[in-house]
Amino acid sequence: MDVRNVLALLQRGENEKLEFKTSFKSDAIESIVAFANSKGGVLLVGVQDNAYVTGVTLGKESLQKYVNQIKQNTIPAVIPDMDIVTVDGKTALVITVAEYPVKPVSYRGRYYKIVIASPGKLYGDITLEKLKSKDYQSSLRNKLIAEAFYLTGNIEKYGSGFIRIEKELKEYPQISFEFKEIANAMQMTFYKQSSVGVNEGINEGINEGIKSLYEFIKNNPSLRVSQMEKALNIPAKTLERWIKQLKEEDKIEYRGSKKRGGYYAR
Repeated sequence: MDVRNVLALLQRGENEKLEFKTSFKSDAIESIVAFANSKGGVLLVGVQDNAYVTGVTLGKESLQKYVNQIKQNTIPAVIPDMDIVTVDGKTALVITVAEYPVKPVSYRGRYYKIVIASPGKLYGDITLEKLKSKDYQSSLRNKLIAEAFYLTGNIEKYGSGFIRIEKELKEYPQISFEFKEIANAMQMTFYKQSSVGVNEGINEGINEGIKSLYEFIKNNPSLRVSQMEKALNIPAKTLERWIKQLKEEDKIEYRGSKKRGGYYAR
């Protein structure tokens, strides 16, 4: 990413796929994890909330240090792209995060938030206040498309999504749900408040990783460890440990020869 791209981002301002940080600290990694759990995004370090570039001091090993901090504190490990850009004589760090193929990604074994953005503002006379009070009547933006999705089983009901989400979340009191309009989109954020200890949190993250791997194998059968490593960006040794546990639980099996075979869900 070059300086022209950065100047365009600064003019655009923060949104669901762009955040500014004055320095690289733990909250920067939290933002990186949030991007990985949604549609990806860009983090500009050395920039204030008002898009003013204050700059950041970087040493010879700074980038490698930041990459290591991110890898060591995320499960599965996230490895973003980093670029150094000079804006008005000041150094800014650009961290580009891709959407992670296996979700959720945790930070220090804990899951802080997952952000979902849907193009298009609220339709008709529905407002955020009406959604929060549940005092509204849904209307279809495109009746033909909605009917097609309903008949093919891609949607279950019309106009009841928010109510059903809140109903389901009653079984998970540690998770909060917020929604708001940003630019020309609706943004929904799920936050998880955790009180578990560090070891418990790490174990929780490992268990979620194993579950995600199982779902990946179920949806992508016949792959070997080397292929999963490339697709998921997870170290082979970690995958082998998780696969061993899944095999012990009789959830997956290896079919075929060592060179041409792969893993399948039972």
